[in-house]
Amino acid sequence: MNKIEFAENEAKLNATFHIANADALAKESNLLLNIVISGAGGSLVYFINLAEKQASNWLQIGTSCISAYLFITAAIILWKCLLIRPIYPPANEPKNLIHKTKTIDEIRLDELTNRQSCIDENRIRNDEVGYWINKCRGMLVATPLIFLFVVLVAC
Repeated sequence: MNKIEFAENEAKLNATFHIANADALAKESNLLLNIVISGAGGSLVYFINLAEKQASNWLQIGTSCISAYLFITAAIILWKCLLIRPIYPPANEPKNLIHKTKTIDEIRLDELTNRQSCIDENRIRNDEVGYWINKCRGMLVATPLIFLFVVLVAC
């Protein structure tokens, strides 16, 4: 195996890893979105129930704000984690690999440069999605603090 073959094999493995990672991040984002929407819907129903029973204003205000906060968090997950963005495949199309003037080694070296660009773009994409998943998880952990803050301000 020569250097070019070795680099091609590694590039293919690396590209495949980033695509699998993107799939895992999409599944994680979907799961998180489902949980957050369930919580937001539940808190909205609870708020409506409290309003019908004419419960304390502070409790109604706190619950309605938590519902809105969770729906906003769900919107962020949808926008930053699940919005469809390009993902680059682990190989090029044959029509892009046929050159009349270049040797096969020149084509392979050019393709390695192209593969690296695709790997870099997929990594950047995955890093961004991972960042926002973690950010939204942090927002969810802060939900009780948001409730307390809103209740303290409302009183």
